[in-house]
Amino acid sequence: MKILLFGASGMVGSLLLSLCLNSPQVSQVTIVVRKATGRSHSKLQEVIDTQWMNPQQPKDYLQDVDICFYCVGVYLGQVGRAQYKEIAGNYALRVASPLAEVSPHAQFHFLSSRGADRSQSSGFLPGKVLGHAESQLEEVLDTRLCCYRPGYIYPVVRRQEPHIGYRLMRQLYPPLSTLFPDMGIASDYLALAMLSNALSDAPQFIMENADLRRLAELQALAD
Repeated sequence: MKILLFGASGMVGSLLLSLCLNSPQVSQVTIVVRKATGRSHSKLQEVIDTQWMNPQQPKDYLQDVDICFYCVGVYLGQVGRAQYKEIAGNYALRVASPLAEVSPHAQFHFLSSRGADRSQSSGFLPGKVLGHAESQLEEVLDTRLCCYRPGYIYPVVRRQEPHIGYRLMRQLYPPLSTLFPDMGIASDYLALAMLSNALSDAPQFIMENADLRRLAELQALAD
């Protein structure tokens, strides 16, 4: 399998990259990044493209792809509402549309979020934006689209939290998750579930938090 990964330097994408490189089912991993990651592996190809979100930018790396993971995201509060809609809602389509043309059999695995609302009836901006993104992607990709809708993502690798709410959640999640297991998922389990689903013979098209946890736990036991 030849994998294309966007968001390889992020919380989930970096873990997903490691899993892909270590998987015997994966022959090549191409990551598209804005600056060099410093990672080296015999399977790894790194493409530095600071304009990949530009629809006019040539993207030769989209050819001959089996699976594309899209793990690019932004937190509402880090950017304004208009920029959030652009990054969270439109960037993925600028990858998926040309991908569908040059790699028509490629699967597209989109890291969405709990509450993504394709009906657009949600009053919650991220739910509305991501739901609209899912609908647009489905129009282009049909059954080659898989969407992942985790709740809170607990970072197993310590990071700089985007704001005080996330710093608080980092402390509260471990004890609360024993009482409310479907409130979220650990970042390594999310990455494991995404890869397991992508490499399966019959991937699920939409995976909610409970589905992701269940698959990751089964895969962890199998490994």
